Amino acid sequence: MALKRAQFLALTGLDIDGHTNMQRRDVYPVQPSYERAYNAFAAFAYRLSDRLAQSPDGHGMNRVMAGNIIRDCARMLIERADDIDASAEMFADAKSWREYASGDYGAPAQAILAGRLVLRGVKLGYQPFVGTPAELAAVLSEHHAIDVILTNATAHRVVFNNIAQGEGIDVADMWPDPSTFPTWDELCEEYAGTWNKIVEETYARRREQTESPARGNGGDGEST
Repeated sequence: MALKRAQFLALTGLDIDGHTNMQRRDVYPVQPSYERAYNAFAAFAYRLSDRLAQSPDGHGMNRVMAGNIIRDCARMLIERADDIDASAEMFADAKSWREYASGDYGAPAQAILAGRLVLRGVKLGYQPFVGTPAELAAVLSEHHAIDVILTNATAHRVVFNNIAQGEGIDVADMWPDPSTFPTWDELCEEYAGTWNKIVEETYARRREQTESPARGNGGDGEST
């Protein structure tokens, strides 16, 4: 569903200056608009990154890093949309939540966590993660974890739905086609290409500096 800019700002909690600054710095996890039509998923992704940037429990970080973390797992979030929505429905219900917290339940939908795992021996040294606590435990049992940076996508979906309801905005069908977002393997190739280019350019500049005549000697390499 296409949103107007005012609706997008209401969902993100940003004012126009904050929105302009985010666009200028290119730190939105997902591009918020296409041909002036704003989208709810971009607002949701921003909320997740904002939590990482503003978190009081130790995850506070700059917005570039927070945006990159959520950008990396955008496709995975969309692919787990049904699980996020199902768990959010349960978490939004007070009775279901009390049963879940007390352990008096059958097989409820587990919360979906999203973020980054810094692991030894994986591509780039880290990988995005979107999944349940049980799935997280399975990954960590197979890898040596250096750092775990996660936020609760289910809880954010509950808050996001409440904000949208208060503003009269329909976000039920906010999830885009996952094929419009790159996979993690595709992102790895993109990041590796960018890194290799930076390295090549750096070495090229160093070679130029080494091969250029010494300054202050008239360019003939002889000292006086």
